[in-house]
Parts: sequence; structure tokens; C-alpha cells
Amino acid sequence: MMAKQHRNAELDELHADLARLSAAEGDAPSTDKPDWVEDVDKVAREWHAKLAEASEDVEDVVRAHPLAAISAALLLGIIIGRVMGRAQ
Repeated sequence: MMAKQHRNAELDELHADLARLSAAEGDAPSTDKPDWVEDVDKVAREWHAKLAEASEDVEDVVRAHPLAAISAALLLGIIIGRVMGRAQ
């Protein structure tokens, strides 16, 4: 739960920084935004919502089955290590 709050706070800070930087580009902030800016903002908000939902689902699964989650992470780490070892 704390990770979710931290992640949301960090995303809010990044959004505020982007708004401040875009306002600083011009002397007066314009209300006319290109269509692509609105599209990017809409897609970013959709991704944020989907990622937040997915992280909640993962947290619930890990709480319900901690041993399985640890085993899966260990197995994934071993597989990645083997694949990276072969690449060299």
C-alpha cells in the first residue's frame, strides 16, 4: 500500500514538473494545446491507471501466495542469468 502511495506521489510530482516546464517555455501559458499533447496526456493517464490496477493485483497475489512469488522470482532470475551468460 505504501509503495502505491509513493508511486502515485512521484507521478504527481512529475506531472507538476512537466506542467511547470511547459509553462516556462512561453512567457504566458497558452490555452491552445496541440492535439497530440492532449493525446499523449490521455494515453499517459490511461497507462497510469492500468499500471496502478496491475500493481494492486500483483500485491494481492504476493500476499496470498508469498512462497510461490519468491519461487517465481528466483526461477526468473536464474533464467535471465543463463540467457545473459550465453550472450557473452
